Amino acid sequence: MQKKRGIPNIYQAVITDKDNELVQFHVSNNVQSSSVLEFGTHAKHYSNIKFIRHDELRTTTIDTFFENNKINPIKYNFWNFDIQGAEMLALIGAKHSLEYTKALYLEVNTEEVYKKCAILRDLDNFLGDIGFTRVETSMTKEGWGDALFLRIKS
Repeated sequence: MQKKRGIPNIYQAVITDKDNELVQFHVSNNVQSSSVLEFGTHAKHYSNIKFIRHDELRTTTIDTFFENNKINPIKYNFWNFDIQGAEMLALIGAKHSLEYTKALYLEVNTEEVYKKCAILRDLDNFLGDIGFTRVETSMTKEGWGDALFLRIKS
């Protein structure tokens, strides 16, 4: 992990549900589709986008990332994740930090856009168990979109 270009509050990290795991990070030709997960239906919907490189990188959880960078999770009650199918992995690795979160704006999938990605109902169940309710959803015809989850109960 490093601060990107010395700019405060911008870091580079591979966030998943495990610390210090060596993974293949798949870099795409459009950069924005890069992911720790391989393409699923993404390859069908966006045939012009390909992985051009596979970097071997170490992962971290959000809890460990916050701790190592002396970031106080109490200060951050709104989170926005667009991490190409790895949203559930990131949330699983944020058990402690997630306690302080009141709102989550996540990229979500209704099909396996990335192989083994969480499907929207999986996120609904996981987040519902810890007090979040999905209150807004906007989907594309390609099986991905965005959803807003609010903590309704503790």
